[in-house]
Amino acid sequence: MQVNCHTHIFNLKTAFTERAAGIFAARLEGQFHLPAPVCKAILYLIGRSAQGTSWNDLLGQVPDDPEERSAKLLMLALQTTGRRDDDLKLVLSGLPRAWGISGWVTRLRQFAKDCKDWTVARCQVDDVLAWIQIAFSASVDDVADELVCGKKGMPQDAIAVPLMMDIYDGKDPDPFPAQLAATARQVLRYPGRILPFVAVNPRRHGLSGDCFTYMVDALTNRGFVGVKLYPSLGDSLDCDVMDRVFAYCNDNRVPITMHCSQGGFSQDPNWRLCDPLYWWKFLDKYRDLVIDFAHFGNFEGVAVSSEDKKAPYTCSPEKADQWQKAHTPYALQIIRLMQAFPGRVYSDIAYHTEPWSRKKGERERYTAQLEWIIQQPVGNQTVSDYLLWGSDFWMMRLVCSERQYWDEFTGEEGLLPEAVQAKMTDANPCRFLRFNEEDSTIAAYVKHISEKRDSQLQRLPPPEWLQMRLDADYPCAYTPWQ
Repeated sequence: MQVNCHTHIFNLKTAFTERAAGIFAARLEGQFHLPAPVCKAILYLIGRSAQGTSWNDLLGQVPDDPEERSAKLLMLALQTTGRRDDDLKLVLSGLPRAWGISGWVTRLRQFAKDCKDWTVARCQVDDVLAWIQIAFSASVDDVADELVCGKKGMPQDAIAVPLMMDIYDGKDPDPFPAQLAATARQVLRYPGRILPFVAVNPRRHGLSGDCFTYMVDALTNRGFVGVKLYPSLGDSLDCDVMDRVFAYCNDNRVPITMHCSQGGFSQDPNWRLCDPLYWWKFLDKYRDLVIDFAHFGNFEGVAVSSEDKKAPYTCSPEKADQWQKAHTPYALQIIRLMQAFPGRVYSDIAYHTEPWSRKKGERERYTAQLEWIIQQPVGNQTVSDYLLWGSDFWMMRLVCSERQYWDEFTGEEGLLPEAVQAKMTDANPCRFLRFNEEDSTIAAYVKHISEKRDSQLQRLPPPEWLQMRLDADYPCAYTPWQ
């Protein structure tokens, strides 16, 4: 079994609000160093998508080839948003407003070549086009198809755990109900291959819908198997509704994944809300709670080389007791929580893009950090026994494809030892998701699939693990797919 515990299958129009678009635009320019005109063009497209604008509305005649379609979309956006940009006018000068439907990729590559700012970008033109293709997909079905069946998607028969996103704050049209319904639909389209987590947004209290009601309905009636939290969006964990959420997850053995890095969708000072430091009291109070601190803090501040020890933080074990908890890198706080609450704290390596960095020495530094971290003791085990595989599809598509991410970390030449790979993609996620426990959300998921056998939505037959569970638990109510 190969499980990717951190993916996404929403598209822009089912997740992004105007607020989210602003956050993401800043990320494009600050983190990926994309040229400002390109960021402005993508922001324009996100805004149009949030308004329900279709491909046909934007493009007129839509190219059949997905790459051509993405290139045409971006170039027309550049022309629209760059009319008053002197630098962009020079790049686009002499180009007609309406080109033919072929050659858009060539034209965009020429633009990138002529745009001096693109030379320092962390992502290539082809990556941007692939990202646009997924982000602006017409439906969540299309995104799920790309992940499960795409040529550059996950390996055959792998299992994906899509994490929903709820950025609603009462100021924009609410896209969440549509995202929830579309995600639940993927459970039936890809039974046993899509195991979604429902997003919980405490800012909904008193606004549109109730996050607790959404959560319980998703877990009991729609085939969801866990909960996703995103505190850096401003979702406080210290409130009555979150006490109800934690109590429910604790009593019903529902796993939680929480965004845990200083990047992603966040704005100062909200990014501090995903600090693992807050979780000591929650894990102590709710003794059966299980959590994945997503991204492992991206290893920020973790230093293992002689050069790194000039930095404010050090990973030297002999100096660990001298640190103030509030100043300890997230990754090290997560390790401490693993040690303090054995069997209940996990972390994944989603969106660890350092192996693709152009910065000299960054790949080597990251590899040293990774090797050091997975060897740290957790009782009579190590961190490798609580490490989960995650890619952050499709957010990371600006850097690499899903398949490239798998290939970089796994396989004979992967960054991780094969023994760790086996734990990370199989044994560890099975424990985290409580695959073999009778009262788990996986058991409820199997029951949900058995009851929806006649939905006629399935694109692929269930994988072996689900077929065996259905045969064992619901032999009379269930007929195998052909």
